[in-house]
Amino acid sequence: MFSIGVVAKPELSCTISREMNNTGMEGCSSGGSAVSKRAVQYKPKGKDWKVTLRENCMRNLREQRQKSFNTARGISVTHCFKNRLIDNIIAEELRALHCDEGFPPFEIDREIEDFEDLKKELLQQELEDMLAFEEQRIADDVNSYLKEEVVCPSCQKSALLYSDQTTVTCPSCSFTFHFLHAVPPPQKLTEYFLSLFSQHDNVSCTQTPHLEAADNQVKLACSACGFCSTY
Repeated sequence: MFSIGVVAKPELSCTISREMNNTGMEGCSSGGSAVSKRAVQYKPKGKDWKVTLRENCMRNLREQRQKSFNTARGISVTHCFKNRLIDNIIAEELRALHCDEGFPPFEIDREIEDFEDLKKELLQQELEDMLAFEEQRIADDVNSYLKEEVVCPSCQKSALLYSDQTTVTCPSCSFTFHFLHAVPPPQKLTEYFLSLFSQHDNVSCTQTPHLEAADNQVKLACSACGFCSTY
């Protein structure tokens, strides 16, 4: 289990209060329809308001994280940005509580330690979810790498099909290669094709050579650098 040390800071009350003021807290008493609907869920019905606040902050954080994954998958988010995001989420949920006229008033400064605990819990949950997401991504990459298939060296669009014990063909192009003996295992076949292209890489050409097969031989040619070799 990973842990994140978050030291309780009095400045958080200023941060949260500032976020609440910047988003128009003072106008909540007039009662907008959107705010009123949002505030209904916070009306005390036998559940502690802090529990409700925690649950809604967790939900809000997951929604924000999902949006980030959808728009910038694989891009890391700075720790400063995460703190800012969580401060905004807590401020938003507190604003919804404050705007519910039927909810007992409370003093933010007096409850600041509880908010710091909530912030630490949200950061911990965010870290665990991010680690789980990264582990799944790595697992998917490994599974894809170890998958028993060989990409066509000619068009590089489809996996080669084993027509028989000595022949491989591509369903997307006309590439067909006949081996003198049995077709090697996928890993060996991949290494074989990579070794062919590495010969062209040695001439420092950035273009992709064309590969074709005929009579148990593979011809690799590049129109850009003039490279041509038969294997």
